[in-house]
Amino acid sequence: MPLFRSTVLVLAALGAGCGQPTPRPRVVAVTELGTPSGASTTRMLGPEGGTISTPDGLLSLTVPAGAVSTPTMFSITPITATAPGSAVAWRLGPDGTRFTSPATLSLRYAEDEAKATEPRFLRVAFQDSKRRWRPLPTTVNETTRTLSVTTTHLSDWTMLRGFSLTPSRAQVKVSQSQVFALRSCDFAPSEVVEGDELAPIALDCVEEELAPLRSQAAVNGVEGGNATFGTVRNAGAQVTFTAPARKPSPDLVAVSLRFNTSDGLTTVVSNVRVTDDQVEYPAELSGTFTFDSDRGGPGTGSTKLRVAAMGRVTFTSRDEEGSYEGSGTLMVTAGFVELPDCDCDLKGGSAPFMGSLRLTRSRYSWGFAGDVTVPISCRRRSAGAGTCQAQYLVPVLFDSGDDACPGTSTTTWSDPRSLMGSSSRACASGPVQATWSFSGP
Repeated sequence: MPLFRSTVLVLAALGAGCGQPTPRPRVVAVTELGTPSGASTTRMLGPEGGTISTPDGLLSLTVPAGAVSTPTMFSITPITATAPGSAVAWRLGPDGTRFTSPATLSLRYAEDEAKATEPRFLRVAFQDSKRRWRPLPTTVNETTRTLSVTTTHLSDWTMLRGFSLTPSRAQVKVSQSQVFALRSCDFAPSEVVEGDELAPIALDCVEEELAPLRSQAAVNGVEGGNATFGTVRNAGAQVTFTAPARKPSPDLVAVSLRFNTSDGLTTVVSNVRVTDDQVEYPAELSGTFTFDSDRGGPGTGSTKLRVAAMGRVTFTSRDEEGSYEGSGTLMVTAGFVELPDCDCDLKGGSAPFMGSLRLTRSRYSWGFAGDVTVPISCRRRSAGAGTCQAQYLVPVLFDSGDDACPGTSTTTWSDPRSLMGSSSRACASGPVQATWSFSGP
């Protein structure tokens, strides 16, 4: 994560004392702006208020009645996460919007996030005009796994972790070891920012020193571990896990560290997959793909949609377990859409690629989802009374491992650095076909 270091603050962030993290010099985290990593979601909201949410439901913005005086096109765009201790981030627009009464921003965190660090240490934060990160008072609902804040402005937003073990996931061969580090991400005192909001400032994450007698490392809840699932020991800010001589069943084990803070005891967890034949996955895979789908009913006015698309993508490793995040370009090259009053040909258009790839020991799956706005050339049917539009938002969705659609898909590999395959499925909405070729160093 690129940082532009500025003010140095020396803070006893978590309080000194036996068994508590030792105070460290802390640096204000001033980071680059995130770059778009997926398609934007937009919705027009007016003085009556309303809610805009991402398609996956991870983020939603609820604007109360009267918060804006005129109809406003709101947007949510996923961006790269640059904040300290952050994994996800979004840009909310339009930039410069000010609410006359606070809007509510809700962020849903994943179940594995709740296991990796205690939810009470999660915060929702925004990036201010000086590119510093500002956590707001955050309401945590552990039942729905939701974080909520109120705000009077829009900007870039993210979720910050208080403590974590890094890496958060690992793959270790039998009898081999993996070192984890305890990291804490803390905040300086609050001040008024962005005109009217009182918020602290995020500091860069550091490794924390722990007193051995007041911190307990465990494997699957057993202090020190055992010969079946692996052993663990901790010294200073580091935890060393040693895999057992034989692969356990199940082969995924939890390495945890419990330690004391000024807020009481807390636990952080990292998941480790133990293997007896460890695969060395490439750090990156790049290539191209094609995609064709034909969905909708056969009759006039049934919103029948045919799409031909292609893309260029780079998958970058997110962890040592074979999970990759994709970036690149998704392009609609041709197609046809049958609207209620018009028959329309799709022209070329593109959008950022948003997808992922998952490698296992002998198989893989990949997919993407996105919306591409393209110009269209329409012909109004003789019985049609409506006006033909000039643009159409094309939804494009693919999953090589979709078991809901009968058909075939080539998703086995002999070399993880060379993934070539095809998919031909007869989904209920219509046939879907794809080909791809991804390779790595």
